[in-house]
Amino acid sequence: RVDTINMKNVEGEIKAIKHVLNLAVPDEWPDMVAPSLEEVREMAKKLLPVADPDLIIVARSGDTPVGFGIALPDYNQVLIHLNGRMTPLSILKYFWYKRKINLARFFIMFVVPEFRSKGVAHAIYYQTFLNGTSKGYIYGEGSTIGEDNARMRKDIESFGGERYKTYRVYEKHVSG
Repeated sequence: RVDTINMKNVEGEIKAIKHVLNLAVPDEWPDMVAPSLEEVREMAKKLLPVADPDLIIVARSGDTPVGFGIALPDYNQVLIHLNGRMTPLSILKYFWYKRKINLARFFIMFVVPEFRSKGVAHAIYYQTFLNGTSKGYIYGEGSTIGEDNARMRKDIESFGGERYKTYRVYEKHVSG
């Protein structure tokens, strides 16, 4: 089953997300290790004030968490109107344009290995889609999906998404 995050039990949901992260960090990401429980709490503390709880989905098999997805409202639609400044007027603009956000950005998704290719990712996407469209979101983007994350790109494309842009991260080692 897939559920919207339970805001009355945030600590329990944080532990559920931590459980999934412990099991689901892909082997092909050698630089990534699952964050500690305290790090997950800290991330939640930063994300929840700007998140739409209806776009945070946890998948469970019985009571065991097996995946989660987090989509966030696209605050770029607000920031473009602030001209890079925080003034009394821009604060008013922030609150005005925040109400008009109609785009979401799929931020993160993890599914434990035993439940991959079993429809869990699709169920998370579908519930996010249903919740988002019922709240007036008309568009979604997965701009944080790594170019080499073929599994997630394939899942999204099989759900009807299309690749229209590629973001790349380049790295160069500089010797001292």
